[in-house]
Amino acid sequence: MEEQVSTTIKDYDEEDILDDAATSKTEDSSDHHDIFTHFARNGMIKIGKETEEYVPMKTQFLMGMKQYANDTEVIALHKNMGFTPLKLARFFAFKSFEKVILQKREALGDAKVDHGWFGASKEEIIQIISYGFSRCNRQSHGLGVYLSPFEFLLDAVKLTISDENGMRYMLLCHLTMGNMEVIPAGSKQVYPSSVEFDTGVDNLEAPRRLIVWSAFMNSHICPAYIITFKAPFFGFVLSKRSNQ
Repeated sequence: MEEQVSTTIKDYDEEDILDDAATSKTEDSSDHHDIFTHFARNGMIKIGKETEEYVPMKTQFLMGMKQYANDTEVIALHKNMGFTPLKLARFFAFKSFEKVILQKREALGDAKVDHGWFGASKEEIIQIISYGFSRCNRQSHGLGVYLSPFEFLLDAVKLTISDENGMRYMLLCHLTMGNMEVIPAGSKQVYPSSVEFDTGVDNLEAPRRLIVWSAFMNSHICPAYIITFKAPFFGFVLSKRSNQ
């Protein structure tokens, strides 16, 4: 599944971002939702429902919802185009760290760049796209920012909170995982155990938790898309934050 979705996620380089920033608009006048206005002001551009990006992204998202797909409605997909000076700075920082880690790890044959889902409240999503990540969201396998691979999308959905309009929000992020180490359940780890490692996982063969330490949350994670959806079937169950 992951390979199928990854082909729809364009990995922008510096020239792509600068070209898009110079030629595109950040206004999203077709939307009446205040939340979408916040997205637009922070360089998140709405993707049309008939585009080649939207359709496969929606399809794969619903596949990730598994048995709950029929009760899920995808409202919108927004793409990070990195227009604001702060967002451009964060993007270039991400690419810089990514380049360094890849060069280091390719020499060892273990370079790793991945994608992960991050679920949160509307307010936290706005905070992240405006100013970057600022807090750790789980601590079951060390204290860090936890993201979920495509196969375990539902884990990220459980961290979303329905807003006043019944909508929920998730980020799909580029990740520079580098060399990953296994973090056992119950660990109090807060940073790599040695210079050999960059990030953590709960299982190397089939990771369910992708763990980025707080010191690297804005250099190793780059939000790529926001997906807005409704999942009325979950009701109260998903309004509680998980600590797993």
